[in-house]
Amino acid sequence: FGVCIRGVAKHTVSAMRDFLGMPLHMGVFVAFLWTFLRSFLLLFAFDSARTIDVVGVQLVPFVQVLLATMAILGVPLGVIAGFGVLYRLHDKVRIYAYWLIVAFLIEFCMIILLGLGGQICPAFVAPYILRTGPIFICFFIGVWVLFWSTVFLGFEFLLALTVWSMAEQVEKGEYAA
Repeated sequence: FGVCIRGVAKHTVSAMRDFLGMPLHMGVFVAFLWTFLRSFLLLFAFDSARTIDVVGVQLVPFVQVLLATMAILGVPLGVIAGFGVLYRLHDKVRIYAYWLIVAFLIEFCMIILLGLGGQICPAFVAPYILRTGPIFICFFIGVWVLFWSTVFLGFEFLLALTVWSMAEQVEKGEYAA
């Protein structure tokens, strides 16, 4: 992750040394658990035969299949990354880090689509309450959704950065169990 601005300066993201106070390989394990949980939930939520409505955004079967396939692909990549950490194969860990970055970008786009759909407030509040004055209630629900979406995406990015940092550490030969 290096950025070169007009050939003058190169700013790089430095690798993390630990994951929330734990060794980096624990972060890779947490990333795998999250990947497995995401795949499990999406397999039960999506339907390859019908269009589903997610807070006002219509997901056609083809898109559902693509999203579920992307999620399921992460499980074997996570297992392979675990072996990559164990046997110091940095390229296997790096592939999983790239998959996590792509998953982060997909989830970022999905959250933007859900926010632009304009149906978040009716999904949380009963219709008879919205008839009395939706501005105040919908404002707080919007702030609530924005806050938790930011926390969720921040955690996703932290997992991707942790796995990338583990790949950097394994590549440099600094791995310590």
